[in-house]
Amino acid sequence: MNRPGVVISSSGMLTGGASTRYMEKIRNHSKDGVVLVSYQIPGTPGRLLVDEGRYGPPGELKPVKCRIEWINFSSHCDGPHMMEIVKGFKGNPKVLCIHGEAASCTALAERIREEAGFEASAPSLSESFRL
Repeated sequence: MNRPGVVISSSGMLTGGASTRYMEKIRNHSKDGVVLVSYQIPGTPGRLLVDEGRYGPPGELKPVKCRIEWINFSSHCDGPHMMEIVKGFKGNPKVLCIHGEAASCTALAERIREEAGFEASAPSLSESFRL
């Protein structure tokens, strides 16, 4: 498929799972990008990508052409820290609260709408939407 899209995948350090398959598909395309979130352990594929701009199996690391971004976002941050990050977004983003208890995600989306003024929602499993 050659249309714009966003994929959210686990294994934030690119150590396995679906994230590695997606990375293989986008690594050589300058119009694509990967955003790594939170701490990247030294020696992991995610850390090597952030530090060196290279990705691949051990001993076969090659430079990537895709855009690489890293967000220093602790998985242990509190509400005020999350709001600080969200309020730093530029433009008029659509924010999707997807990780956590349903009630917590819904409450965070409401807080984002009220305090940051951004469109925010807590989509349910398998819900699709246009960005």
